[in-house]
Amino acid sequence: MCKKFLTALCITGSLMGYAQDDNALEPKPASPNKEEKAGYVPPNDGQRYHKVVLVPYNPMMHLSDADVDIVQYSGLPLKKVHARFRGELNATLNMQLKKIYPLKDLMMEEIENESEDLDRIYHSIGYKMEKARPSYLNEEAKEASKKTIFEKMGIGKNAEENPEPTNEASEGADAYIQYHDKDREYLESKISDPDLIPYLSNKYHADLFVFINQIEIKTNYTSCLDLANKVYEREIRVHFTIRDAEGKVVLGDVAVTVFPSNSNDIGEITANNYPMISEYIAKSIPQPHDTVEEKREQHDKLILRFQRKTERKQSKMY
Repeated sequence: MCKKFLTALCITGSLMGYAQDDNALEPKPASPNKEEKAGYVPPNDGQRYHKVVLVPYNPMMHLSDADVDIVQYSGLPLKKVHARFRGELNATLNMQLKKIYPLKDLMMEEIENESEDLDRIYHSIGYKMEKARPSYLNEEAKEASKKTIFEKMGIGKNAEENPEPTNEASEGADAYIQYHDKDREYLESKISDPDLIPYLSNKYHADLFVFINQIEIKTNYTSCLDLANKVYEREIRVHFTIRDAEGKVVLGDVAVTVFPSNSNDIGEITANNYPMISEYIAKSIPQPHDTVEEKREQHDKLILRFQRKTERKQSKMY
């Protein structure tokens, strides 16, 4: 009797032991650590970045001396002209960026009348000119960048003994003369709200932020492409800043293309210039598994590659 009891007890104990082992093998959800409780933590999969937030430029940051020509040609009010330039730049950027990372496009919030995040961003950033080597993307822009200040003024090479005009020139002076030094700068967005990037990162589970800071369209009246028809060079300059989840600047730059001043059709201007600009900006962000340091080293090589790639295509435009 005792033997039977002991045998049964052993069997029961063994079964309980197996049951405990089976329960131990069941997966259990990991308890969140302190960082995860505080907010979003990107997955630790060896990839540096996982999602991008695209911040379109504030409509007030559209600067152009070509407004009269474009408004007259299009027949649209100035506000709609600016809106088309802004919307089409954002659309081409959207297409390029989402080829690389999952994307949150904040202009979609504006379209859906839920623009509180954009309002907060625009009220939290200021701007400051920083030194840069502008990225001239098409052949026309590259050639324009080689001209000296005297050539842009229409002065011969022998006149280079004359002093170079400074940024203290009169307000009415030509932009290429008055702002010659600024041609080698870009407009960087400065964030005054320390909680802005953590807020956006936690809300959208993002760790890269592409801020489009400003678009400039300006005419160089001293560089004539067609004297008989008064056709001059025009530049599109798109200033942008890329930041990481800590708010640190990964890269800041200005992308530049050149087109003729007799091109005043919005669709034509954007179709011929925005794809190059958007592709350049998309390829300027750290690619999957890139580090910030590696991306900075690749920057100059990327500029040269774009210039070679677009040289033949752009030479057929005129």
